[in-house]
Amino acid sequence: MNNYDKLLMSILSNAQKPGRVMAPIALLKAVRRKKYPFRALNDIDKGNALFKTFEDEFAFIKYAKVAGRLRSDQDYENWVALIRWIIAELKKWRITNDRKFHMLITILIVTHSCDLNGAFWITFPDVLGDNLNLIKALHKVIANSRVEFLSRKNVVQVWETEALSRFKLADAKGDLVKIAENWRILDHAALPNFFQTQAVRILYRFAFKHLVLAVKRLRQVAVTTQVAHALSAEQSMVLANASDNPYVNFSCIFTMLTERSRRIELSHREQELMTELLVKISKDSAKWKEWMRIFNHYPMRYPDLQVALGNALAVVPITAVEAYVSSIVLTVSPDDDPNMACVAVCLSSFRKAAAPKQRHKLWVFAYRRWSEWQFDIKNDETLLFKISCTALDYAVVGYAIECMDNTGRDQILTEIRESLSSLDKRWYLSISSCITEYNRLLSMFQPYAYAKSVIGKDWLIGTTIYQPFNETYLSMMFSI
Repeated sequence: MNNYDKLLMSILSNAQKPGRVMAPIALLKAVRRKKYPFRALNDIDKGNALFKTFEDEFAFIKYAKVAGRLRSDQDYENWVALIRWIIAELKKWRITNDRKFHMLITILIVTHSCDLNGAFWITFPDVLGDNLNLIKALHKVIANSRVEFLSRKNVVQVWETEALSRFKLADAKGDLVKIAENWRILDHAALPNFFQTQAVRILYRFAFKHLVLAVKRLRQVAVTTQVAHALSAEQSMVLANASDNPYVNFSCIFTMLTERSRRIELSHREQELMTELLVKISKDSAKWKEWMRIFNHYPMRYPDLQVALGNALAVVPITAVEAYVSSIVLTVSPDDDPNMACVAVCLSSFRKAAAPKQRHKLWVFAYRRWSEWQFDIKNDETLLFKISCTALDYAVVGYAIECMDNTGRDQILTEIRESLSSLDKRWYLSISSCITEYNRLLSMFQPYAYAKSVIGKDWLIGTTIYQPFNETYLSMMFSI
């Protein structure tokens, strides 16, 4: 907890005691001058002007956010009096008295100005649950939220227009794969909506069921992403697990995994909630395949997902396990391939959590795919000039250890040695093709040899290179 959060807790605690009330007079007047206040908020300049009006009147709040303290006792007392005004107004707020939301917008400008990373409402006194009028109004605002992407004035960018067109089409169809591909380009264009942010945080704190209902029919990723941004990583996972809206499910986990400000190690609770969400998604085969296409095509894009995904794989249906294996793009990779490292983290977690039968199924699926692929053997354009690895190597080692006996491992190692020994008795299109075959066989050799060396130990993939026999002729011949 930082100094500002501690100060805010003290302010909120003292505001519950009887005492002086202080309204933001200048802000109230500025908002009431707006015939249609929501329109003013949608205009970035007019919206900023309203926030500036409040900051000028209560400048000590902005100072406290930066310094974590106040300059004087008088500032402290004024802030306490301001919070007393907020509590009183929220308790008595009625839509019949504020149909254009002049008062509610004023209140939420104040609360948003005091709020820092959601700490305001977490510690706010439990006084709003009985005001169903307020809860229902916020519910309606969230449920009716829309985002409209408009082309920038006097700026014509073909790539931007095309990306926006692709995104809108994918969003309308609910095509999450295409949405994920294009959202990274447009994410910066969706400006935060402070009113929605405050509404989401209020409902999460005081009327969670209303929040779940409010987001139920949202069908725009831009909107559901704003909902996710309003919450902490843990809160967004709680909402995703409570919601059956695929847009909400996707936005909450996608935001958590890609949000730059959240690049910290996930807590145990966040990992548990993410696992719970993945298990829920796995019950819908089509949706699971879609998620694997997004989040597991290249595992290195989502390193924070791997532990939770491994725990989920331990209990999901067998068809979901197969879809997981099939979704990973296989490439000829160096031994420091980040995809390989991420999959190893995932499958290490899976190995600890899964029953033997579940483990064997995954190892078999992975081994079959790896054996058929054989370092892209069907593609004549793929050339190997050194020993390579794949993202599935951990699973192949798992297969060699848990699904084969020592005789079976030795037999395959012998077959690979024999193939290496007879390389010079075959014809190749080029010397590059010959060297490629040599390195392909050596690459196939590694997981089996590694498995034999780590039986009974932890088998995280290392960097040791295993040679098939103690002689130098082939190594000299192929310049290894």
